[in-house]
Amino acid sequence: MPLIMLCGAPSSGKTTRTNQLLEHFKSKAPDQRVSVVSDQDVLLVDKNQGYKDSFNEKQTRGKIKAATERLVTKETIVIVDSMNYIKGYRYELYCVARATRTPHCVVYCETPLDQIKEWNSTRPSEQQYEENLLQELFSRIEVPIGTNRWDNPLFTLKPQDDLPGEDILNAMLHPTKTLKPNVSTLPLQLSDNTLMYELDKITGEVVTTLMGSKATSFPGDFIAVQHTTSKLRVPQFATLPELRKLRTKFIKISQMRPPNNKEEIAKSFVDFLNINLK
Repeated sequence: MPLIMLCGAPSSGKTTRTNQLLEHFKSKAPDQRVSVVSDQDVLLVDKNQGYKDSFNEKQTRGKIKAATERLVTKETIVIVDSMNYIKGYRYELYCVARATRTPHCVVYCETPLDQIKEWNSTRPSEQQYEENLLQELFSRIEVPIGTNRWDNPLFTLKPQDDLPGEDILNAMLHPTKTLKPNVSTLPLQLSDNTLMYELDKITGEVVTTLMGSKATSFPGDFIAVQHTTSKLRVPQFATLPELRKLRTKFIKISQMRPPNNKEEIAKSFVDFLNINLK
């Protein structure tokens, strides 16, 4: 069943919106199974520790993603009550939904920093975010964009807005388009024996194409790559070590959620690079 991603800064109202969703689902779809994944559930340390530096934050995101993967099925609505403020991370969660052939949506809590600070200060001291960390995390939010398929459908809520519970429920239980793990008009699917070979070969070709484009293209240009009609945006900065690191990460993700053909590999890798390269 659907995956609902909350998105927003700390103390922006995500848990309040999650509780409102739970109440709405209980009222309108009482037989529907709903699970919540939150920082509080996965963190074994204080949340300030869970986000104090890039290493700890990466560990926190990994735990949230793993918990989400375990829960996402065609029978359960999963609400991810976490910041989910990095677009590349939202894309990874989108891939989890796509692999399960289930809908997803993003609920973005668009809350001003002054309001966030006020709400944070009213929490019990042991539940408050440190002010410096709060401000830093707020400044790093990559605002969801509804035209991105991993952010669509998008529900943007200000503090004074009522929850569009019925719209969200309809979008999740009666979607106009169900996510599929592969594109339409598929060629033959890759076998297990050839998957790693094709992943290595095609991602390597894309990296080579991007590095070779530096002599003829400018940052912001879009270039063609083999096996897909999707275009790759030339980034401002992209070193070979950085590309190799991203390629390795993509291959690991793809092994957990295998693509079905060469076009899917190339298209997904191009999307992945466009998201993660500036």
